[in-house]
Amino acid sequence: MTYGFGNIFNDVRQVWAGGLTYDKMVERTKTIKPYRGGLSNAYPMGWREYSRRHFRANKDGSFSIYYKNRETVDVVESGNFKEGWDKESMIKWVDHAHLATVYPDNTFEIRQHLGQGDSTYMSEAFGYWFQSCGARGGTIAWNNAGHMHPIFKGMRLHLDRAKKVMGETVTPYTTFQRRVNRKLAQEALGKYDEFLKVAPVMTGAMSKEGIMETIKDLVNDKTFDRKNPETAMANFERLVQSHRLVDAAVLFMLANNVHHVIYSAFHETRPHLGGYWGSSHSPEREVELFNIHLKQALSDVFKPSIIKAFNAFNLKELKAGTVLPKSKWGYIIKSDGVPVVRL
Repeated sequence: MTYGFGNIFNDVRQVWAGGLTYDKMVERTKTIKPYRGGLSNAYPMGWREYSRRHFRANKDGSFSIYYKNRETVDVVESGNFKEGWDKESMIKWVDHAHLATVYPDNTFEIRQHLGQGDSTYMSEAFGYWFQSCGARGGTIAWNNAGHMHPIFKGMRLHLDRAKKVMGETVTPYTTFQRRVNRKLAQEALGKYDEFLKVAPVMTGAMSKEGIMETIKDLVNDKTFDRKNPETAMANFERLVQSHRLVDAAVLFMLANNVHHVIYSAFHETRPHLGGYWGSSHSPEREVELFNIHLKQALSDVFKPSIIKAFNAFNLKELKAGTVLPKSKWGYIIKSDGVPVVRL
């Protein structure tokens, strides 16, 4: 399988012929020599010259799959650090490059979040298609039978072909899709009706100088504190309750850096409402653009954040292995009743 990277991992695909298994890995350690030097427990995942793509035989019988300079992994595993080396950083880099572990019971665990290159590498090795999909909450794995599994920390999948086809997983999990409960959402947003309706009208009627002065006041009195951004939401609520709607709207823009307005707030030598690019627009056009971005952010950022904060959802349980619909609201996934950590 190749997905977006052409034939760059052709060698891995050829070696494992549709998907590695534990027995195939054991056989490979018996039929080819390990890399010379170092700990002598590292074997090529594909062609020998591509030694970054290698796996290691562990003392407990498992195999660790890496995408990292082989000699660097040797140093970390042996603990033979030279004076002056950044030990902590090397350990972190190597751990992040330890992409998967294969176990003697013919199962495997994906250990790290997969970017595009890592996803392709693991797809060619395991016979699953791995993909990082934000609309589905993180890394997912497809199999050839059309089953999809969300990948999370500590999860194990089968390498046995028959179990893969049936969509079975070693680690049980339950997926709940969030769906907006319109009644609850309306109740959550109801307290902001005046703000949502009036604030954009008021800012749209202001001059550029008036908006800039509001920004300056919010910064100077620490209503927006760049060093303590967590205070912004409490201050926003206070402003809304006090009917200081313009202040609340501008604070919302600052707190979310909408239209790069933070740059405008802290760079007085470039007093533009258009962020760090500067502006060739007239003051009237700057205000118009400011308001366009405000309205868009209220729709795309503010309303969803309130709905999420008030948990205004119904939950629909999905059968394990179901193709997850893309969702702006995300999923709740539990294993043994405990929320998982997605990769």
